[in-house]
Amino acid sequence: ADANEGTVYSDQTGRFPVMSYTGKQYIFIAYVYDENAILMRPLRSRDDSAMVECFNEIYNYLEERGCKPKLHVLDNECSRAIKAKIKKEGTKIQLVEPHNHRVNAAETAVKGAKYHFIASLATVSPNCPLQIWDQFIPQVQMTLNMLRTSRRDPTLSAHDALEGIFDWNRTPLAPIGTPAVVYDDPNARGTFTPHGTDAYYVGPAMEHYRLQYFFVPSTRSYRTTGTRELYPAHCKVPTLSEQDRTLLAARDLLRAAGIAAPISAAQKLAHAAAIQQLTKIITGATPPRVGAQAPPRVGPARTPRVDPARSPRVGPTTTPTHSTASNPTDPRVVRAAPRIHQRR
Repeated sequence: ADANEGTVYSDQTGRFPVMSYTGKQYIFIAYVYDENAILMRPLRSRDDSAMVECFNEIYNYLEERGCKPKLHVLDNECSRAIKAKIKKEGTKIQLVEPHNHRVNAAETAVKGAKYHFIASLATVSPNCPLQIWDQFIPQVQMTLNMLRTSRRDPTLSAHDALEGIFDWNRTPLAPIGTPAVVYDDPNARGTFTPHGTDAYYVGPAMEHYRLQYFFVPSTRSYRTTGTRELYPAHCKVPTLSEQDRTLLAARDLLRAAGIAAPISAAQKLAHAAAIQQLTKIITGATPPRVGAQAPPRVGPARTPRVDPARSPRVGPTTTPTHSTASNPTDPRVVRAAPRIHQRR
């Protein structure tokens, strides 16, 4: 309700169920009031050295973008090292009363960041190692702030206010944890080895043009490449159903006869046309035109068609080709995951 210009609120989440390969266990949350932005940083621990390092990164990030805070609101549990760091930056400190979550706006920011992170993890492939969760944070923060409106300039999102207008053509995004096959250069592979390596999408490569960041389980390393093929585990490319094809064929017949389609039918036709256009954009290929004459079939004669009304029905007519969602942080899933030593 009050105008708290130049104010930053900060807090930490609880411990993540799995330690990352780099030793991260927590997520530090900072809420910037002026831009209505939420900043997320993975934390190694809650000791003074890790916290001061994280505060240095946040303050340098905000100062580069002209949002250096004048007031910092923290929890009552604040060490002397953190107080000395904040005072060194010339920022005033305000500590929140214990068990009072209404004063620190970071409490709500923590809730929003956790909800968005959980929703992002729901589309991660079940085979993707959860130990790379800290590498997901940059894209999770990016997409979260894209959904928030800047308080300083309501015409921009919180992400655009801090980072500038996001160019989707220059930096394509994909669901985090998506299985992929990345291309291996001939100079880096053997003579009879495959031309691709299994990997998982981690996030965009912001300093490159149309390149993305991948984790390669076979070498346990990261690779930046633009030549890849994604295989989503929880979704598939939209396709036209037989009903949609029938509607599009009826539209062509109505246009040829000079008859206007009814309003309800026109809405269904627009929906089918949108699906057809989306399929064309995703696959990069021109879908077959509805009503076009099929090429002559060469080969053995077709078997006679069996009337489905007279033939016995065995099993479902269609089988699901993709799953819906996953819960990689479920305790049972975490216990069943392969144990890998945690190197510091």
